[in-house]
Amino acid sequence: MKLIYIISMVILSTCLLSCDDWLDINNDPDKAVDIPASLAIPAIEGQIAGSLSGEYSIFGGIWSQHWAQHNNSSQYKSEDSYNITSADYNNEWDLLYSDALVDAKIAADKAKIEGNWNVNLQAVALQSFTFQVLADLYDMVPFSQSLSPDDFSQPTFDSGEAVYAGLIARLDEALAQDFDAVTNTLNPNDFLFGDGSLANQIGHWIAFANTLKLKLYLRQMEVNPSLAMTGISAMINANVPFLTTADAAISDFEDADSKSFPLYESDRRQLNTGNNLRASYTLVRFLEENGDVRASHFFNPASGGSIVGVLNGSFDVPSADLDPLSHSQVKLSPTQNFYFFSVEEVHFMLAEAYLRVMNNAAEAKKYYDAGVIAAFDRYSEDGSALVASGGAYEFPEGGTFDEQFKAIMMQKWVAYVYRGYESFFEQNRTGYPEVSTITSYPCDITYGEAISGTTSCDTNYKIGDYIISYETVLNPGQLPRRLVFPDSELNVNPNSPAKVAVDVPVWWDVN
Repeated sequence: MKLIYIISMVILSTCLLSCDDWLDINNDPDKAVDIPASLAIPAIEGQIAGSLSGEYSIFGGIWSQHWAQHNNSSQYKSEDSYNITSADYNNEWDLLYSDALVDAKIAADKAKIEGNWNVNLQAVALQSFTFQVLADLYDMVPFSQSLSPDDFSQPTFDSGEAVYAGLIARLDEALAQDFDAVTNTLNPNDFLFGDGSLANQIGHWIAFANTLKLKLYLRQMEVNPSLAMTGISAMINANVPFLTTADAAISDFEDADSKSFPLYESDRRQLNTGNNLRASYTLVRFLEENGDVRASHFFNPASGGSIVGVLNGSFDVPSADLDPLSHSQVKLSPTQNFYFFSVEEVHFMLAEAYLRVMNNAAEAKKYYDAGVIAAFDRYSEDGSALVASGGAYEFPEGGTFDEQFKAIMMQKWVAYVYRGYESFFEQNRTGYPEVSTITSYPCDITYGEAISGTTSCDTNYKIGDYIISYETVLNPGQLPRRLVFPDSELNVNPNSPAKVAVDVPVWWDVN
């Protein structure tokens, strides 16, 4: 399945530029094609979307307990039991390193020579975004010696902390260029912001780069609070723009073979089944408890007509004990968007920044409320009553810091459905959602006996808390904290670090 998926992503990132050229047998396959830097940008964006909204989104959605593996199929049992090895996610690593990152370096260097700082910023920002995700997934990654095979055919791995410092420096350098120069040109090929004027495109990419810097600083809040707070406060005090009014998204997918939303393409079209991904009990129960209508936008009704979640790790429960039709299928559309950043996500980032760095709960509430409302607007729903006084999602302005911070992070968790790798990072960083200590199953689960092997249930479950997979291969009480270095790198690069288990935290994860 992964091979089919990667092939389709190569087709996608190329077809969105020119499908006719992709199959031109007169091209010399051993000679690089010299294309304008601006034309490389949509290919890079497609390559990133292919990895992140494909296989990476599957483990992310399952480990974030948005989704669970169905008990009448088996495709993602490894993810739902945390049984990830170095044989997994090789293609995703290779696609990002050999395609997205290399293409971004070539585009950035070429645009720099041309003095086209608009396109240079696009390439640097996309490359930095990709390195950030890889560093958060694996902790140590090739960085300073990467992308220069003539000089470093076997690059060393840099620490995540060094990668972060390097990314902030690269973004600062790209942001410091002359965007008024006549050598800047509009890039109409850009999937994210290619529809407007040159000034608007530059403005959006500056906001993208600033938003990425904000994310890099927030990720360090627990491990290096002084650095993070200095960086964030400097950005806010300088009134730099963030992506608070426009999504950074690819909205060009089509309902056609190899041109659709990557997860739909691999999980529904290529597998030709919708039996694997089901609603996780954890998320469904949280939405249900709060009267949140977004459940009907995330999931299809189960056989009884309601949205019903299944406990993670219940994939081996016999059909006689757990009706395969009794829990809800994950909704996927061939034309849904892929988001690098969404407006609601950025509002929640700023809510945290104002709460934790600027010590301004009132401003945090403003961004929190805007984030919740934007998250509902995404599905043409009205969330204003939920954040109003007495609403289920009212910001606890008079509450404790922990209560306020938890409110922000719980809403961010829900907003990251379909981008579960980001909520996976955020839960590891902040501890929200919290992890339940129950060893049985919640008492409102009627089929729990088949999972736990006992007739007892636990009344102490707090709605919204993660429930460790019932089929976990990790030590009791442990959740995954990272991915394992892939064989495709370990087998060819003697400078690769020793294998690290999935339950070992990355550098910024001190929760």
